[in-house]
Order: sequence, then structure tokens, then C-alpha cells
Amino acid sequence: MGRSRNRKTAGFTLAETLVAVLIISLVTVIVAGGITVLRDTYQKITLKANAETAVSTTLTAVGDTLRFARPVSGDGEMQGGENPFFQDSASGMKARFVDTEPSGGDDGNIAMQYGSPKDGQKIPVISSQAVTDQFHTKIAYTYDASTNCYRVTVTAVNQSDAGGKRAGAAAAEHTVYFRCLNGSDSSGSSENG
Repeated sequence: MGRSRNRKTAGFTLAETLVAVLIISLVTVIVAGGITVLRDTYQKITLKANAETAVSTTLTAVGDTLRFARPVSGDGEMQGGENPFFQDSASGMKARFVDTEPSGGDDGNIAMQYGSPKDGQKIPVISSQAVTDQFHTKIAYTYDASTNCYRVTVTAVNQSDAGGKRAGAAAAEHTVYFRCLNGSDSSGSSENG
């Protein structure tokens, strides 16, 4: 009496196992790709939001100063052109906004320079905590005597290839006009710097 063997055993065939592994691999690749895209998008959005916040904070601080400043006239080295000097209403001294380089102890953001154009004291406009390490801020402004307004442009510049933008590219930029509330030129003012 011979027993017939049942050739069907419980379990999966090699072909079924390979198909299951292939399906799981495809799902894993799709999910991993989606996570990478989400992470990159989140980094870009975060960088843009931080840049916009830094530009807005800087413009607020600069605007508060320039609204009450008096334009400086007379000294050719301190007037006219881009980033001209003005008389700061808080200190009474001649000052201007300048860019600093992100090296040598400076954080690479905008500073208020008091005194001479060559060696005046520089004080940061906003703290380094208000700006991330991914970018630094730059300023350009001019004064129009006919309208008694300052035209100010603040830019947040990428320092690295973060957020999908190359180093040196603008992450955010805004131009704003501020009208002086303290009148016109401060000619004849004391030389405090």
C-alpha cells in the first residue's frame, strides 16, 4: 500500500515571494521619495519665512530710526549717494546704516555706524538671534530731499546652498519709503562723531 504524497504544501512559491518583495520595494521607494520631497519643501518654506521675518524686523528698526532722523548736508563725504549719513534723533550724532561682512566677529547683518565713514563705531540693528545662520541681511538706501523721504531696500542673502537656492542669492527683498518727520536738512548741526 503506497501512500500518495500530496505535492501541495502550505506556503508560498518562489514566484509569489519575489512578487511580494518587488511590491514592498516599490512602495518603500515611493514613500522615501515623498518624504525627501516633503523635507526639501519644508526647508524652503522655513528659509523663506525666516528671511521674510528678518527683512521685516530690520525694516521696522531702520524705519523707526529714519522717520525721526535729520538728513546731513554740507560734508560731501557724509551726504548724498547710497547709504548717506543722517543725524540720529536718539543720540544727536551723525550715523548711517552699513552692511557688515559675516567674518571677523561681525554677524554679516546691518549695523548702524556712528562717526566717520572710515572708522566709525558699528552697532547691530537687530540681534544675531533674529537671523538664522543660513543668510545675512544687506541694506541700500537713498535720501530724496524733494520729497523728504528715504528709499530703503533690505535683502536677506543666502550664505549657503540651503533651501534650494545658491549661495549669494536673495532669499527675500523688500523696498520701502520712509518720510522724515523731523523736517529737512540738519545743516549747521554739531559735529558729534
